[in-house]
Amino acid sequence: MTECAYAFQRHLFPQCTQEKELRDLLRSNDPPSASQAAHCRSISTSLPAELERYDDEIRRLQAALLSAETERTAVQDYSRLCNVVMSPVRRLPSEILVEIFGHFTTVLHWPWLDFPRSDSIEQEMRRVANVELLGIAQVCPRWHQLVMGTPSLWSCIELDMCQWTAPDSSLLHLLKTVLDRGGSFPLDLGIVCGDGDVTSGALELLASYSLRWRHVAFRVWTTKLAEYSKLSGIAGNLPVLRSLAIDPGWNDLGVMTIFEGAPRLVKVFLRGFPDELPELPWEQLEYVGFEDVGPNEWAGVATTVARLSGRVLITVYSSSWEETATIPAVPIVSNILDLSLRIGSELGNEPARSAIKDCMLRFTLPFLESLRFYPQYAGVPLPFPTDDFLALAHRSSFSSHLTVLMLDPMLVTQAELLQMLEVLQSLDNLSISDHKQIPGAPTEFVLLNDSLLRHLTWTSGPACLVPTLSYLGCHTLLRFDDSVYRDFVLSRIAPGRNKFGPFEVELFWDSENRRDLAPGVLAQFTELQSSGKLLFSLSPSPMFEGR
Repeated sequence: MTECAYAFQRHLFPQCTQEKELRDLLRSNDPPSASQAAHCRSISTSLPAELERYDDEIRRLQAALLSAETERTAVQDYSRLCNVVMSPVRRLPSEILVEIFGHFTTVLHWPWLDFPRSDSIEQEMRRVANVELLGIAQVCPRWHQLVMGTPSLWSCIELDMCQWTAPDSSLLHLLKTVLDRGGSFPLDLGIVCGDGDVTSGALELLASYSLRWRHVAFRVWTTKLAEYSKLSGIAGNLPVLRSLAIDPGWNDLGVMTIFEGAPRLVKVFLRGFPDELPELPWEQLEYVGFEDVGPNEWAGVATTVARLSGRVLITVYSSSWEETATIPAVPIVSNILDLSLRIGSELGNEPARSAIKDCMLRFTLPFLESLRFYPQYAGVPLPFPTDDFLALAHRSSFSSHLTVLMLDPMLVTQAELLQMLEVLQSLDNLSISDHKQIPGAPTEFVLLNDSLLRHLTWTSGPACLVPTLSYLGCHTLLRFDDSVYRDFVLSRIAPGRNKFGPFEVELFWDSENRRDLAPGVLAQFTELQSSGKLLFSLSPSPMFEGR
């Protein structure tokens, strides 16, 4: 039906000439003529009916407007529906969706369980239930099926059992539900132990799933590890356990023998060094970390390291470290391949030197391939006992097998570095550092300068330092001449002058001293990199932060 059929008729709507005539009459104050009077009386008489007609029309138009608005909303909603149906996310395969969902799952805070502690039992239940993942499952039936039917999404559980202060069957039931959703997928566990029957019940429940344990971290707060009797059933039932971290608190771990028969256990972290160690398959371990080691614990650490042949990380924490006379006359021989020493900058100058020296005096390392020093915190550089390092290098024959030396946080002079490099002829990976500030001196310390670069430039003959150097990294204040740096790099890229090729150099700059290399040097490096003869990068240095 056409719009004309509903055209509204305006019976009393004034003509322009009529309205003007009456307004002129009103301004003149003259009486209306007979025809004018009759017209006005007609308008007044017909007005109620005419207004009623207008009200009816307004109601009709309002209904039409509402209908049009409703239809517009329906069309818009339908368009959204079509867009959602055609959304790319609906075409994603299940494998990609599961990968995305994995970002909403619990992730093990390895190795020391520095995850946010629960403030209440309600918050702990939300953590155990993994409420974020459950929220994803409520989006649609397909997502619900994927979330609930993918065991890997339920393969990590962190428990703060200090909140489990009263028996609560619902919490244990929730934990079992989550464990069962993981099916047979390997399980990662992080546990802060508390006291009481609920903790024992939870440990007993977890023990029944020990065939799935893969990465496990315990922070022990119990008095005598009494609750660990509930884990006795896992002994000999840990076929996939790969990593274990234990923070014993004030407890000795000698009573803990349950991990001895773990055939695939290769990585262990211990916080502190208890008087009694747990029974572990030490000889098969590939990586052992000792966290927060103090001066009184070095003897035990050294004895344990002697049983190892893989990688070792030792983190030193004590600020009361002093040179001690308890170091054995004959250093302990260890067959480890990789030793990393992390020293907290809060140790100060002399305690840090004593800690590093203590490490070097205790060992002979005839198979060591990599020696790394790390700062635990950004700060002033740590002193390096060069003489003790050289003694370690000679008795361990580093010249034949040490290939990696990372000295980034160490304060090493050019003379000391050159002295060390003379005996490290197998070295192929070297990291050094300038320093913005050094103890007792107001000026910066520059190690990577023109003189050092000339000493490191490759030359033929036995006088060449580190003849097969493949990598040089430096946290630098960029106090060298670019052409000298270029000559050093060019001397090292020829075939046979590094082990792995292409030769790699990295410069990590300080933001306050940043500058670009000379355009000609950069252009030459870029060309060499594009031809596969060089790897070069210039990027910010995290070591300079906070100094």
